[in-house]
Amino acid sequence: METRAGLSLSSRESGILDSIPEPVVVVDRQRAVLAFNGAAAREIGVAYPGRALALSLRHPAALAAVEEVLAQGKPRTVEVTFRNPAPRTFSMVAAPLQPGGELTQGAVLVFHELTSERRAEQMQTAEQALRGEETIRDQAVVDRNLEILHACDGGRR
Repeated sequence: METRAGLSLSSRESGILDSIPEPVVVVDRQRAVLAFNGAAAREIGVAYPGRALALSLRHPAALAAVEEVLAQGKPRTVEVTFRNPAPRTFSMVAAPLQPGGELTQGAVLVFHELTSERRAEQMQTAEQALRGEETIRDQAVVDRNLEILHACDGGRR
């Protein structure tokens, strides 16, 4: 668990954040990274407390969701895909950080990986497309065979 100077998390709170297996990032109103867990460093590359979120999290939809949360104070969920080193898709929930008050002090970002689900969906779609092509091809073979039979029959029926 890494934190920016000035963010006072007890060792218990740090331990709780680090025990979460999914990437978690906390940012302030200025969009600077206040804290993140080990999963965030490993899986999405957020590894520098105090650094602007946009320098670590280079995804327009994710950054726009954070902006919306900071402006409106309401949670927002978006799907983001990171391309490097290999494509990985996450559902990112951005929620307002409102410790003890109504004014949004920042945002908490939680990432849930969807890569395997998206790959399964892609495979299913491809399989359905192949089945559709096979049906068309099979129908073409049947039609051609009927034409041949009709030609051999000399049009008699």
